[in-house]
Amino acid sequence: MRGPKRSGVAGVTAMVAACALALAGCGGGSSSAAGATADDPVELTMWAWQANLQAALDIWNEENPGIQVTLETLPADLTTAYQKIFAGVKSGTAADILPVEYMALPNYLAEDALADLGDLAADQESAYSSAAWNQVLVDGSPYALPGDIGPIGMYYNATALEEYGYQAPATWEEFEQIGLDINAKTDGQVYIGAMTTNPNNFVGLSWQAGAHWWTRDGDAWRVNIDDAATQQVAQTWQRMVDEGIVWVWDNETVGQQMVADGQILTVLNPSWWAPNLINMDVPDGTFGVTTLPQWDGSALASANSGGSAWGVTASSSHPQEAVEFLTWFTQSPEAYSAVNDETSFSYPASLAQVEVAKQKATPFVTPDGSGDVFAQFAASAEQVPADWQWSPTTIATLTSVQDELGRLAPGSDLPGSVTSLQSTAVEQLTDQGFTVTP
Repeated sequence: MRGPKRSGVAGVTAMVAACALALAGCGGGSSSAAGATADDPVELTMWAWQANLQAALDIWNEENPGIQVTLETLPADLTTAYQKIFAGVKSGTAADILPVEYMALPNYLAEDALADLGDLAADQESAYSSAAWNQVLVDGSPYALPGDIGPIGMYYNATALEEYGYQAPATWEEFEQIGLDINAKTDGQVYIGAMTTNPNNFVGLSWQAGAHWWTRDGDAWRVNIDDAATQQVAQTWQRMVDEGIVWVWDNETVGQQMVADGQILTVLNPSWWAPNLINMDVPDGTFGVTTLPQWDGSALASANSGGSAWGVTASSSHPQEAVEFLTWFTQSPEAYSAVNDETSFSYPASLAQVEVAKQKATPFVTPDGSGDVFAQFAASAEQVPADWQWSPTTIATLTSVQDELGRLAPGSDLPGSVTSLQSTAVEQLTDQGFTVTP
């Protein structure tokens, strides 16, 4: 099921040193673990790369004297953090509770790092969005409880689009046509959008289009990056770059300034990107949020970018108590509020916590006039195709995607890059000892 076990820590950490977006997010507050009492409590340790979780743990520990959780903060550098995690797994000194990026879950499983939570948490499925729950399943069994996710939406300059006579584009065909018209009206000075060299957006757009880059087949893997869906995305965005209607976003500072100045009219990103717009010196209501433009208006689809879950170490002596805590931690509105202030726009995986997030006041507009930003991301989350899978070499492949996107320019060959990525991804799996089937 898990493929060959990797030897050593360095190879694993090199593959999973990705940018974490983890934010754990309705369970009751009372402890029910057998034998756990205030005089003889179960002691759990929790490793996390965020230091702001202590407020939630303080609430839990006060209300649950029989199960006490101690937070230990991992290094902020993700490469170093993963080295600590997998060294701890190998030596048997890892914490009871570990952060698990969705895309890194296969790496944890290859190291037999996580407990199968099927007997303890399978009944929790309805508490989370399907976009999150499906990413913690292996052969139908959960190996972690979801914390946050990153459903992708479209931020748009509502004021500028209205001045040009348009609303937010609902399809990619409209996106391109509006871009051509505005670009012509502005002598090429205004772009409908941008393709970032960060690989997550290209992966997300391919996911939305129906791609399945990796599929586990028993103990083997299938790689299908060079498929029709990904080629459709590559051909469309290469064409729009050639037409001069989208900007190649390779510098965050420059890109954000162009958005503030009205030169880039849309940005494709999850909810966590919202503070960048809020901090811009523009009037409230300048920017709006909606779901992604669609390839087929009759079949709504979106994609996820980033996010993490929380797993229980396979060597933990107290998996039941760990799951009891994590159920509260990832579902309780109280826990969410304790670690999220008005500046936080992380999107929780828990449906109960989403309802708390929706109460946040924002300066954005939405197509339905409600201004409910999180409702837009909730709609996006509901549209994420559930059958996407990550591979044990995902991070290595994403690095290769980033390298190819770094070459994106007028006259480049993004579709050809996709074809090259197919063979690269196959080699990355076979080099790590995995079997790849045609």
